[in-house]
Amino acid sequence: MKPGGIRLTDEELQLMRVFEEITRIVPKDCIFD
Repeated sequence: MKPGGIRLTDEELQLMRVFEEITRIVPKDCIFD
């Protein structure tokens, strides 16, 4: 966790969104293969 709570930069938010898209498309089992 960062100091000051959960403040995310635009870049981090974008990465999280992209990651969410990937996890939605790819079955969870395949991610770590």
